[in-house]
Amino acid sequence: MHAHSAHLTTPSQPGRRLQWRSLALTSIAFGMALAATAPVQAKTFHCGAGDVPCLIAAITEANTNGQKKNRIQLDAGTYTLMAADNDTDGPNGFPSITSDLDITGARDEAAATIIERQARTSTFRLIHVAATGQLTLKRLTLRGGGPFLFPLLSGGGLFNRGGTVTITDSTLTNNVASFGGALYNDGGTVTLTHSILSGNKATPFSGGGGLFNDRGTVTLTRSTLANNLSATSGGGIWNFQGTVTITDSAIVSNRGNDPGPGGILNIGILTITNSTLSGNSGRTVGAIWNLFGTVTILNSTISGNFSTFGSGGILNLAGTVALQNTILALNSTGARFTGPDCNAVTSLDNNLIGTTLNCTIILQQSDLTGDPGLASFTDDGRPGNGHYPLLPTSRAINAGNDAVCPESDQLGRERHHPCDIGAVEFPDLGQAEQDDDDDGQDD
Repeated sequence: MHAHSAHLTTPSQPGRRLQWRSLALTSIAFGMALAATAPVQAKTFHCGAGDVPCLIAAITEANTNGQKKNRIQLDAGTYTLMAADNDTDGPNGFPSITSDLDITGARDEAAATIIERQARTSTFRLIHVAATGQLTLKRLTLRGGGPFLFPLLSGGGLFNRGGTVTITDSTLTNNVASFGGALYNDGGTVTLTHSILSGNKATPFSGGGGLFNDRGTVTLTRSTLANNLSATSGGGIWNFQGTVTITDSAIVSNRGNDPGPGGILNIGILTITNSTLSGNSGRTVGAIWNLFGTVTILNSTISGNFSTFGSGGILNLAGTVALQNTILALNSTGARFTGPDCNAVTSLDNNLIGTTLNCTIILQQSDLTGDPGLASFTDDGRPGNGHYPLLPTSRAINAGNDAVCPESDQLGRERHHPCDIGAVEFPDLGQAEQDDDDDGQDD
């Protein structure tokens, strides 16, 4: 009995061991689960001035290291690419971006940090973004990307193949491509803020000198598209079955040859708010050619555009162009059969149309016609700044529909009540005193 009694007391020892083992396994499993759910820290790379091999190596590692986000900080300088790295969707200077990556220039203006293709070298674009890529560019200049001579290539500066691209405080200039001289967006999402696309070209039998949006989504805010050229259509923008939203921006002095337009060719959904289109020129139309698309324009100014044979301002074919609180005036054309400002638009009210000659439009009771009372075009060089100030005698002052006016104007100044028609408000005395020091935009 004694031995049996002793035997009955011993099972508690292995029971404790099993309990501790179970607790240990549970702790390990919990730790593994916690590690799996914990946010992965971003890795930051640093490249010295002009160090292209460093930049290529950093992009390559960022694509493969599994980090949630990677950052590349560039010192001020010029990063000159001598040859293509790969041939994804055509030759590219850098490895295709397949991960979540930020590339940031020096803490200075975009001109301080430049990425470029060596002049008169082989054909390649600068940057390619894959469908899995999420690329953010900040304080950078991309220049000189694209064809040497005239081989076919889309997106001389950047080609986005369905990824997400955010460009801030940057400049894309002197890039060349068949479609989308500076930027080609293929089904992806592109956001440009406080940036400039200037001096880019779309070569013969092509379009979209500044950018080509192919069934994607593009948003421009406080940005400028200027002096871009297309050998055919869309000197500034060609929107093909996509969505383009333009706010607080300037589309100026872009040129489309035959058939044009100089400013924007729209075959999709286009929304323009608080923006100025000026100095754009094309054979058929100056500012906007809407072809089977939908255009909505609010509190904007379309003036000083020119066409050889069609409408200097807006040419609408088989689509809808609706205007509200907008100035459409002082555009010109060499033709007699089409109105200088428009051929067919819809007024939602409170517009100021220069002339309705040869333009199909049902004027609302709140619409005005004739001289818009604009001062000379002015541009201080900041992204989105190009605009026409209102003269003190302008009938656009206090003539807008207050219910739909944005809270601020193109320059970021608060709109007074009742608001003005057009992209900018006539400043009150308090605003006038601040204009020289603060235009409402970031420095």
